[in-house]
Amino acid sequence: MTSHEEPIRANPLTAAGSRPDSSDRLTLIAGYRVLRRLASSERADIYAGVAPSWAASGEPPEGEMAAPTRTVALKVFRPEADDASIEREIRALTETSPGRLAGLLDVATLPGGRMCLVLELLTGGSLGRHLADGRWVEPGEAVTILAPVVVALAELQAIGLVHLGLTPAVILFDSRGRPVLAGLGGLRAFPEPGPARRALTEDAAGCLSHLVRIVLDRVGPDPEQTHAARELAEWFAAAAPRVPGATRLADLERRLFAWSDAGPVCLGSGAEPGHDPDSAVTVLRLRSVAPVTGASPATAGGGGTDRSSSAGWGGPWFAGPVSAVRAAAGVVLAVLGRGAGRDNGAGVRLWAWLRPALRARRGPALAGVVVAVLVAGVAVSGLRPATGARPGESAPGPPVVPAASVPASAAALTPSDRVAVNGDDPVTAVQALLGLRDRCLSAASVACLDGAEQAQSSALAADSHTVHLAQQGGAAAAAIGLASWTPVLAYRTGDVALVTLTATDAQRKPASVLVVKGEAGWRIREIFDD
Repeated sequence: MTSHEEPIRANPLTAAGSRPDSSDRLTLIAGYRVLRRLASSERADIYAGVAPSWAASGEPPEGEMAAPTRTVALKVFRPEADDASIEREIRALTETSPGRLAGLLDVATLPGGRMCLVLELLTGGSLGRHLADGRWVEPGEAVTILAPVVVALAELQAIGLVHLGLTPAVILFDSRGRPVLAGLGGLRAFPEPGPARRALTEDAAGCLSHLVRIVLDRVGPDPEQTHAARELAEWFAAAAPRVPGATRLADLERRLFAWSDAGPVCLGSGAEPGHDPDSAVTVLRLRSVAPVTGASPATAGGGGTDRSSSAGWGGPWFAGPVSAVRAAAGVVLAVLGRGAGRDNGAGVRLWAWLRPALRARRGPALAGVVVAVLVAGVAVSGLRPATGARPGESAPGPPVVPAASVPASAAALTPSDRVAVNGDDPVTAVQALLGLRDRCLSAASVACLDGAEQAQSSALAADSHTVHLAQQGGAAAAAIGLASWTPVLAYRTGDVALVTLTATDAQRKPASVLVVKGEAGWRIREIFDD
């Protein structure tokens, strides 16, 4: 059994800690200044890049914006990369809970049509590097390494995907020891029930069993700890081929925590110096607030208890959607309270205006969802000037998006639609975005949706699920048609707007669309439609 993607190879021309000379010509990918190439595979090249807020000067901004050192990973797919594998990767990044996989911050298309994913940069090295020094692994470390991977696999399985490239090389850490599942070129979609599905499930179980054995065989040096770890590995190796996937993963997670509490991972010399990913983690948390209603993918798939919500894996960075909402709310209060020309009461007034109407029309559960998405949207927009200008620049007119940073799906927009999406009027932007959304759903394309909907938003998660059903033979027509409704601006504060939609059919109840404006223009954050 072999991995379905070539191992990532470090670029021999650049050292791990090297940084281009400041006199070098600036190279931009999707608007990000490229620092160096990190790795390559048969599918993609991965680069470290500096966020647009200081890419042009090569120096971080001063004052309010100086805190985050926004370095990201730019994954540029090669022309020969299989479109279906890219679709699977985007589905995984958008439909799993925050923190399971690297955070997806943006999607862009490059000249020539190649797709680029802007991802959270993970600088703690790989599990393979972590184990290469030959030292013993504490039981708590083993739990912290394996449990999040098990839950990530359960969530992938719940959306119909399985990982066949599971090795220590694709388990990456951030600078604080949070493990993240990578190597998404190894994802495969479950076929229909039958021999092919059973074979795929057995291959995936074998990959996980091998990884579990590698980690647990390093537990020691206490003989009792070593014996208990090997017993656990042997149990899983025996159970994996004959237990259904969801039950198998839930049992493994439960037994891991019954064996030991989680403990911090000692990264040692495996961490790469010189980059601070905290800003990328912060952006991920602000942009990935999930709805407060409904089960998580892991729960829906029959997996074990989702421990991420209790920060039980060695630190608060494992917190799930509830903690993300709290963190985003704190940022909103801080941003709105900073003054400097901002309307300090905008967020409070917006919610005071929305709450009675939403409770009257749809009840308290939906009101809770709106709290989450508004908090996230206002937080993201509050981290930059309302006009979208960089520090020190005057406010421009409607921005023109460079060709290198236009999302792949934006190619489906007409020139007038593109102007609307990048302009200041949320109503005309909503009309264009809903039209693009309809075309994406008709084409059953997840990649296309990234041009209409915000990364890791509830709207993108819901529509990705609709596309997945359509790809399996279901009908997507029920989700199409809002583009023909009449939009009216209900409320706006800064780069967050709520637009109501009235149907031509008087029997239909009105709908609402929450949109957020970012550097790539307006995007749909949530759709409220009875």
